[in-house]
Amino acid sequence: MARRYWPRLFPSRFLFNRFISSSSAFKAFDPPPSVPHRRVVVTGLGLVTPLGCGVESTWKRLIEGECGVRAITSEDLKMSGFDKETRLHTFDQLSSKVAATVPCGTNSGEFNDAIWLNPKEHRSISRFIGYALCATNEALRCAKWIPTEQAEKEKTGVSIGGGIGSISDITGCVANDFPFFIPRMLINMAAGHVSMKYGFQGPNHAVVTACATGGHSIGDAARMVQFGDADVMVAGGTESSIDALSIAGFCRSRALSTKYNSTPEQASRPFDCGRDGFVIGEGSGILVLESGLRPDQVDYVNAHATSTPLGDTVEANAIRSVFSEHATSGALALSSTKFTKVDRQGGVPWKLRVYNCQSEALKSGNGHCGRIDIK
Repeated sequence: MARRYWPRLFPSRFLFNRFISSSSAFKAFDPPPSVPHRRVVVTGLGLVTPLGCGVESTWKRLIEGECGVRAITSEDLKMSGFDKETRLHTFDQLSSKVAATVPCGTNSGEFNDAIWLNPKEHRSISRFIGYALCATNEALRCAKWIPTEQAEKEKTGVSIGGGIGSISDITGCVANDFPFFIPRMLINMAAGHVSMKYGFQGPNHAVVTACATGGHSIGDAARMVQFGDADVMVAGGTESSIDALSIAGFCRSRALSTKYNSTPEQASRPFDCGRDGFVIGEGSGILVLESGLRPDQVDYVNAHATSTPLGDTVEANAIRSVFSEHATSGALALSSTKFTKVDRQGGVPWKLRVYNCQSEALKSGNGHCGRIDIK
């Protein structure tokens, strides 16, 4: 019965549109003001990777063909709150026993826990946040940008994302009542701590988009500079997910490499016929990217390919689609050498690698790819 009243309450679309167009009360809006896009350039680089702490250390080992993947032990699972028997049992259940870990210590090229994870200063700083702080420190010094004026701080923003955050704190809370659990695990706390440390008051942004996190963080930051939301953006990603729960989860989904536990340096092999999954890793990368190239102006692509059977095929087809004839012209170099699956933090070390390749006119090879899958 109520349906017969609907036309009275909701006039037809035609009548409603005619009313709007004929009414003098409605006028067309003025077009939005044009905003000139500013060019975004790279001013600073910072890295914490399985090849070393710092851009110089990482780059040196990379061009020498070294690998950051190693065999892991039960001590790498971050289960200090559990007894030895539980740790060993958990380790035995993992089908993948390789990972790309950041070298830690007090020597040159190593991540110093005492500096970046000092519990006396900030018990709320977990490892993925510490990696971001360390990489940011290097990037800002490289750019010579440590602003002291209020106006400069207000126009400096941060866009740092991550994929998982501090999963180890979840497992740790099973055994301990830890009051800093929430601030240690939240993804946005990496960008938050960077802003607080340097007093940045511009946009504060945290992306969580799995393997695309680093690319999205940098893209968002570049647009913020282009449209005038900020003059300077600290952008990148961070990750520290080498722990029992993260590895077990990826093992259950059959995403990790399992055939190369005895030869870990060969486990990551993008585009190779023998690939069987990615290698979990950790680290951080901070930078600002230069943009605005046409496809035929690109001469080097560092692919995301993580040596998963389906993923590499999909990406190879995407590269052909984007670059068309340029992809097979010989003018476009392609590789996907990995020392870790840190693309959730993400993809940033490889953008830094591309920048260095361009700066030094060097294209590094695609390690462990002995027989290319041409499908």
